[in-house]
Amino acid sequence: MTVKEIYTKYNIPPNLQGHLFRVTKLALFICDHWKGPELDREVIKQAGLLHDLGNIVKFDFVNHPEFLGKEQKNVKKWIKVQREMIRRYGKDDHEALSNILKELKVDDNIYQLIMSKESKNSKKMASGNNWELKIIHYADSRSGPFEIIPLNTRLDEVLRRSEKYQHLDLPGLIEACNQIEEQLQETTSIDITKIDENSSKINPSKLLNEVIT
Repeated sequence: MTVKEIYTKYNIPPNLQGHLFRVTKLALFICDHWKGPELDREVIKQAGLLHDLGNIVKFDFVNHPEFLGKEQKNVKKWIKVQREMIRRYGKDDHEALSNILKELKVDDNIYQLIMSKESKNSKKMASGNNWELKIIHYADSRSGPFEIIPLNTRLDEVLRRSEKYQHLDLPGLIEACNQIEEQLQETTSIDITKIDENSSKINPSKLLNEVIT
């Protein structure tokens, strides 16, 4: 299936599609300037395009319809879509994502990469040597709902407002994410902290035509 077909099948809102494109473009931009160990660029690309397919189940459309962007006027439609996705795949975004990826029968390397990149695993990522995982985690950590933002700004936005992280060691997680940024900086030929919306020239329409294997 193409990415476009997948996004249509699973009713991915336009703003979430934008986030998926943003993460993928940032990750591939790092790959283009990589000077570290050999990478599997295709796995990184497909993981970037699929990593948040279950996120709609956790959106708070009532209190935060602004996350729908231009689709705010259709909030009732997206609430209905959300209810159906919860019915089919579960109310937890991680569970829903796992169920969708299994339904798509994605390659196991892609599945494992996506399911391992949760922020709660940041310490393990920082101490490990899975560079594909570090890249996709970092790209996701830099990509907000509407633009690429500095790492600590994004971490403060996500980790501190999400209830599921409040019982964890937040300072430790933030430190680990910063360690990952430093590790990636050492293995690239550019200043990755300066990557922004205009850094990658990949057209999203090209990504929509990618075939997921």
